[in-house]
Amino acid sequence: MAGSSTDLRALERKKTDEKQILVAQDLISRDAKALGLIQGVVSDEIFPRIANQETAKDAWDVLKQEFKGDAQVMVVKLQGICKDFEYARMKNSEYLFDYLARLFALVNKMKMFGETLPNKRLVEKMLISLTPVYDNIVSVIEGTKKLDEIDPNEVVATLKGFEQRLKRHTEDEEVSDKAFSSHSIQNKNGSQTTGYKGKKPLKFRDKKGDFKANDRPQYATKPWFKGW
Repeated sequence: MAGSSTDLRALERKKTDEKQILVAQDLISRDAKALGLIQGVVSDEIFPRIANQETAKDAWDVLKQEFKGDAQVMVVKLQGICKDFEYARMKNSEYLFDYLARLFALVNKMKMFGETLPNKRLVEKMLISLTPVYDNIVSVIEGTKKLDEIDPNEVVATLKGFEQRLKRHTEDEEVSDKAFSSHSIQNKNGSQTTGYKGKKPLKFRDKKGDFKANDRPQYATKPWFKGW
């Protein structure tokens, strides 16, 4: 009887240990997911500061220390970020993906300081800060959509689709230009050789004898008029 009770207690302890192991594994998994989410939403400039943190709490503490501080410091930093957002413009040499990544990094920084932009304000900012290449698609969006109702992600998808079409048109034009240039060169080379292949250079005859093309003619040694 005593042996049975001992075995029962051992079995219960084993089950308890297994439950604790499962709970610990679940906590580790959840913490890893939280850490991954934190690392995924920060900008490329901030990521190196939390890249070596092993838990979500450690990463969050670093971010709080970096972006919080006292109220006055927070206000100053937020004003700087808002200013960068207002003056942000797409460069002529910049890809759409790079510009939007730079713009949304500023938006995320503003959120970390407690400033959340309305969707309408973000959409307006995207549309007015693009290069003139996107004027046509911007006009279409403004003419067919209500800016206070459209989702920013929908605008991003529309702009990316337009950029892909621009790239295809550019590539097609480059291929056409290369083909035209190659055809022109072939025609030019062919016209240079036409009529000469397999034939000897022409010869001219003079009273004093034959001479080859490009040789200077033999003029008389004495002038043909008086007073030379």
